[in-house]
Amino acid sequence: MSDDIAIQEPTSIAEVESLILRLYDPVSPAVVASIQEVLQRLQKSPQAWILARELLSRPSEKVRFFGALTLMVKLNTDSASLKPEDADELFSSILGWLVESAVDGSSSLVTRKLSSALVIFFLHFPTRGHPCLRRLLCSLYLRRHASTDEIAEFWSVQPAFEPRILETAIVFATDLIDEAGKVDVNSAEQ
Repeated sequence: MSDDIAIQEPTSIAEVESLILRLYDPVSPAVVASIQEVLQRLQKSPQAWILARELLSRPSEKVRFFGALTLMVKLNTDSASLKPEDADELFSSILGWLVESAVDGSSSLVTRKLSSALVIFFLHFPTRGHPCLRRLLCSLYLRRHASTDEIAEFWSVQPAFEPRILETAIVFATDLIDEAGKVDVNSAEQ
């Protein structure tokens, strides 16, 4: 593709991945702007939930970062359209991706973006996954999604956490406090 040709809409996940990676290539500002425009349209599309899931399963950290960013965009623009069972599934998925990212040595950029996505989820669905910090700590310790019973049992032991796990929990708690402070209590879902 030359710099003066418009970027075509991708028709597959592989093409989306290619566009994301192209943002990191030495291309003209016009090409970058055109790619960003296409990707932003995709992030706001009804299929973006599926797109985010697919991108988060890719090996490239740049692509996974964009997948987490897509989750944040969708949560901020379309969270009201989620059915309760879809919100529960999304919560489990975000928590799973965050735990995986924290324990597999992924870039801290990906982990932080997933932490931010989980914070946004809790701000839009404050009753889901309660208590959020305990659930996150227990899930990080177990390296998988923790059940409600496991969370209750978890606090009866004194687990030792690896530094990367503690860092992830602290980033999440800090982001949650920062973002919760910005929420208008009168307009928040009770």
